[in-house]
Amino acid sequence: FTIDGRAARPLRPGGLAPGLLAVYTVLLARYTGRWDQVVGMFVEGRTRAETAGVVGNFTNLVAVRTDLTDRPGFAVAATRVRTAIAGALAHQDAPFEAVVAAAAPPRVVGRPPLVQVAFNFHNHAYGHAGWHGLGAEVWPVSADHDDLDLTLVAVPLHDGTVRAAFEYPADRFAREPVAALGTHLTTLGAGLLARPDRPVSAVPMLPADETATLLAWGRGPGA
Repeated sequence: FTIDGRAARPLRPGGLAPGLLAVYTVLLARYTGRWDQVVGMFVEGRTRAETAGVVGNFTNLVAVRTDLTDRPGFAVAATRVRTAIAGALAHQDAPFEAVVAAAAPPRVVGRPPLVQVAFNFHNHAYGHAGWHGLGAEVWPVSADHDDLDLTLVAVPLHDGTVRAAFEYPADRFAREPVAALGTHLTTLGAGLLARPDRPVSAVPMLPADETATLLAWGRGPGA
């Protein structure tokens, strides 16, 4: 799904990635009822000059924990997410496996430790590329994060829009509910940006047609 430029633009003063992660965190809290959320964020892991030009995968996973139990406005929630990201990035060189070993969380068979959902932001704009008359459009592909329940992948484009996708294990979730999750994310994001001082628990996340359907169900047949 696509987040249009008008919705994404207000996020930029505080940083596009923290803003999107803040919306995603609120969405997860609304879905689960758990307002103290931990979201894994993938980082490129190239913090040293000597690795900047080395070919290979240095990606690491950091845990970003945000407490929204007081149901603040989105402006406050976004600030908390940015603070949480800064704290996580300060320790991004610590391998995730080492963090898990040090934290020693209770282990549950079939569930990854510390984080079950993640956010993967590509911090450079993709678009159309060309070489001597040969053109190519870059599309995100699955990174096979099958051990996680859900990963939001966000790719900014040159026109200011953001192409987004959810990665999820197909044996755990069906396509339709995940597609609806994308609709709810964009609807919630627009509402949060329009009313940044309103409690994040009170901003609608259902589009008008879904809201009408729920109201009709609530009235019952013949109403």
